[in-house]
Amino acid sequence: MSTSNTLSLGLLSLMVLLLGAGCGGDDESPTAPAGDPELSVSTTSLDFGSTDTEKTFNITNSGEGTLEWTLTSDQNWLSVSPTSGSTTTESETINVTVDRSNLSDGSYSGTITIQPNVGSAKSISVQMVVPPPELSISTSSLDFGSTEDENSFTISNAGGGTLTWTITVDQNWLTVLPSSGETSAETDQITVSVDRSGLSAGGYEAEITVTSNAGTGTIAVEMSIGEMVWNYDFSTNTDLDLKWECFDNNSFSGDDYWGITADAHDGLAAVWCNGRGEHPAGRYDNNMDAIMRLKSDESIDIRSFSDVTIRFWMKYETEQDYDYVRFTIRGNDDVWYYMETTQWSGNDFTWRQYEVNLSDFSDVAPTSFLRIGFFFNSDISNSYRGAYIDEIEIWGIL
Repeated sequence: MSTSNTLSLGLLSLMVLLLGAGCGGDDESPTAPAGDPELSVSTTSLDFGSTDTEKTFNITNSGEGTLEWTLTSDQNWLSVSPTSGSTTTESETINVTVDRSNLSDGSYSGTITIQPNVGSAKSISVQMVVPPPELSISTSSLDFGSTEDENSFTISNAGGGTLTWTITVDQNWLTVLPSSGETSAETDQITVSVDRSGLSAGGYEAEITVTSNAGTGTIAVEMSIGEMVWNYDFSTNTDLDLKWECFDNNSFSGDDYWGITADAHDGLAAVWCNGRGEHPAGRYDNNMDAIMRLKSDESIDIRSFSDVTIRFWMKYETEQDYDYVRFTIRGNDDVWYYMETTQWSGNDFTWRQYEVNLSDFSDVAPTSFLRIGFFFNSDISNSYRGAYIDEIEIWGIL
C-alpha cells in the first residue's frame, strides 16, 4: 500500500473514533431552562355590606418555580392574614377582616395589594358599610318593690358607628350612674338606686329617659314604702252608691253631686264633682255643696299601721278663691274635717297624684278606723270644669 493511502486510512480512523466518542456514553438530551412563577388571585373585589366582618380569597401560582408574595392594605379598619408567604403548587387562603368600631356611619372603601417576587402586583378592592347607631335598652321597666335599693339595666348599640347617650330621671329619690357615655360594640351597664329616706308610705312611680344620637327610650320605675292598706278604682254609679254617700247639701239649684265619668286618669272611669245633675257644656253648677264620703260600714281598719298616707289622682279647674274641692276625713270625734293643705282652688287641670298624710290632721286623726271623703263647693256665679278624682290608695307601715 502506498504511503498516501496509509495516511488517508489513519485520518478516517481518527474521525470514526472522534464521532464515536461524541455519540456514546449516557445518551442524554439537553435540559430546557425552567419557567417563572406567575401570581393568580381568586377575586378582584370583596363587599362586606353592613354586617359581614370576615371574608377570604385565594392566592395560587399559575406558573412554575416558587411564588413569593406580600400583602398590604391601605386602611386601618382593613386587615389581612397572613401578610406574606410562598406558593409552589398549593393554594393559599387569605383571611380578610374589617373592624367597624369607632367609625362613623357611612360607606367605606379600601384596597388590598398583592406584591409577587416576579411580575406585576395585583389588587383587590374592598367595600364596607357602617350602619347608623341604634339604641338598645335591656328593659322597659324596673320594680324595686318595698325592699330593694339597687337595680340595673344595660345600653348597647345594635347598629354601627358610635352611640352617644345621656340619662335623666324625673324624681329626686331616683339616681343613675353613669348618666352619660358612648357605646360602640361594647355593652354599658347602668346602676339605678332609690332613696326612701324622708318619703311617706305609698307607691311611687318615676321615669328614666335615655336620649341618644339614635333616638330616645324610656324605662318606667316603680317603688313602694310600706304596704297598701286599701284602694278604690271607680267603675259605675251603682258601685259608687254601694260604698260612698253621694249627695248635694245645697239644693238651692237642684241636686248636683258626684258621679261617674269616662274622663279617667287610668282605666275606664273616674268620678266628677257634677257627674250627676245639671252640667251645661261640661261645667259644674252654681250653689253646689256636693259631698262624697265612704259609708260607715266601709270604714278602713288602720289599727296595725303607722304613717298612714292617702294618695289619689286629681285634676281640677274652679273659680280661684271662690270655688273649692276639699279632701276630708271623719275625725276621732265623729266630725268631718279638712285642712288648709287639703283644699284646692284655681286651675290645675292636669292629672296629678296628691298625697295626704293622716298625721297632718294632728289630734283629730283617727287611729282605729278611717273614713275619707271629698267635698266640692261653688258660689252663686261663674262655673268651670270642676274636680275629677281617680285611683284612691291608702298606704301604711306595719
